[in-house]
Amino acid sequence: MGNAVNYLRTLKSSVGSYSADPKLENIAFVNGLVLSTPLLSLGRNFWIEYSVADTRYTGSDLYNRRYDEVGVAIARSGSVSSKENYLRAGLSYLDAPHSRGVMFNFHYTF
Repeated sequence: MGNAVNYLRTLKSSVGSYSADPKLENIAFVNGLVLSTPLLSLGRNFWIEYSVADTRYTGSDLYNRRYDEVGVAIARSGSVSSKENYLRAGLSYLDAPHSRGVMFNFHYTF
């Protein structure tokens, strides 16, 4: 089980003669669960992760102020006893009041 509170603020950016400053400032509250189980068919260092998360925003007005995420990922570490060289790839389905989508994610820690 995990919880997070994130402060998010956009920065002014420019490319050539075009510049934008959306001036968004939000706090995101994330609550989620992850279930990890060994995936012995691929080897001792592999496991599969199932996750669900609820994210809600306060602050600047956004198109979607909340979304739910359901995901699955396959992970591998460099050794059985530690998370060194941790590699994780997964797919998540996102559902929000005004949109739906799929997200591919990739994470590597060394």
